[in-house]
Amino acid sequence: TSLKSAEANSEELSGVESSIQVSPNPSSDGNFILTLSNLKAEASKLTVYSLEGKKVYEKTSLKEGANYFASGLKKGVYLIKIICNNKAYTQKLIIE
Repeated sequence: TSLKSAEANSEELSGVESSIQVSPNPSSDGNFILTLSNLKAEASKLTVYSLEGKKVYEKTSLKEGANYFASGLKKGVYLIKIICNNKAYTQKLIIE
């Protein structure tokens, strides 16, 4: 599966007025919070992949303003893939 590399911000979301924020990034303990704010259309899926392509976390039915936690991630770089309005967006997550 190829991931579309894009900075997840309102300009890149092609008309979907949204703000996607991952914090803390980098994370020191393997936990992260994905905050979706001002999301006009629900995002349908969040998936976190290792750089080897292994799925390490998945959540469906994302809601506006909700926070999501994936604990236990080992040190390294991960890709967060967000599906919104049938489009895929990725953002890098660093675990220190």
